Amino acid sequence: MQLRHRFTPARDWILAACPVLLTTAGGALFFGRAIVDSIQSTPHPALVYVIFGTLLIAVLGAWAVLFQLHRDERSAQAWDRLDTPAFESALRAVHRGSPFLDAYALVAKRDRRSSDDDRRELERRLHAGERTYGERLAFPGFIAGALVGLGLVGTFIGLLGALNELAQLFTGMTAGSGSDPAAMLGGMMVKLQAPMKSMGTAFIASLYGLLGSLLLGLTLVAVQKTRHRVAGQIHDVLIDAFDRDARGALALPRLPGESEAEHARWQAVLGGIELLRDAQARALDEALAPIAQVESSIARLAAIVAAALDRAPVFLDQGAQLRELMARLCSLQESGSRELVHALQSQQQASQRLVELGVLSQEADQAAAARRDHRDAALQQSLQDCRDAFDDISGRLRTVLLDAGLPARA
Repeated sequence: MQLRHRFTPARDWILAACPVLLTTAGGALFFGRAIVDSIQSTPHPALVYVIFGTLLIAVLGAWAVLFQLHRDERSAQAWDRLDTPAFESALRAVHRGSPFLDAYALVAKRDRRSSDDDRRELERRLHAGERTYGERLAFPGFIAGALVGLGLVGTFIGLLGALNELAQLFTGMTAGSGSDPAAMLGGMMVKLQAPMKSMGTAFIASLYGLLGSLLLGLTLVAVQKTRHRVAGQIHDVLIDAFDRDARGALALPRLPGESEAEHARWQAVLGGIELLRDAQARALDEALAPIAQVESSIARLAAIVAAALDRAPVFLDQGAQLRELMARLCSLQESGSRELVHALQSQQQASQRLVELGVLSQEADQAAAARRDHRDAALQQSLQDCRDAFDDISGRLRTVLLDAGLPARA
């Protein structure tokens, strides 16, 4: 297992960097001269440089997000091996730029009383960290679609330039219609080179823009896959750490005058309740696993639909219907998740109430035992008073009999 985790970052970097690096190296090695000539021959080389620069910025941004994901993954793996007393000291090792820093800080805080409120706050901070990574990848995703738009801008610029050159060529041919036909044909062939170069600008810009969009799309797919895996791992590690810390804080106090056997019995009851709650939590996690898969499938489908809508304006009406359907699916999934979370909260509240009832029952048993001891002591005192009174009366009767001259029995 450790070996697999060790090779996972290398695999992520290979999937995220290979498309761009292999395409760049292969193009420079096999088509380097052709690429340079195509850029030099176009009347607008700045447009090609803009496409290349935009692609480089977006790729570096995606790789920076991947680096941050691996840094958070290492922090989560380190926290997974820690005991609850070491959480506070390990918080300093978490990078300050991590979107999950607030979640780590909440888990490191150990003086909690309302575990339900803290758990909901932890879930909120974890979702906020996931949204932060999604926002960081939003700009490279926008660039992936914008590269196609830049290619189309180059296409229109090249076509407009070619039309302008052709108009000037036809105007020159009309003005020089009385000259030598051979000279006019030679001049026309020379002047046709400018429209052809403008047409080359159109095709070159579209080619580079489309190729850059495909490469950036492959990089983003690899980074998004890593983001889902790391976010799920951090979620599981922090929730497990929070549960372990909460279980360590639930220690049944020993009341004054409580025997060792009674305390052990109530401690066993509390342990049984904890086992029941753990079983309920595992059952809920198993129930939430299909929902998480549905969420990821919906997210991937939404991304595919959004990309298709951005690149194909013809399907805008169908895309609106698909988006409405996706919004309904997301609302249904959110309502189902809220119901499951509400059920988990109700189970946790029931477990806490059961623990409170057990403590109250223990206190009632001790109060009843104290009253019984007090009653027994009062009864013994009453019997002793009666015996003392009887002895006193017997002594007085004996005295009276002796004074009367009658024999007294012992």
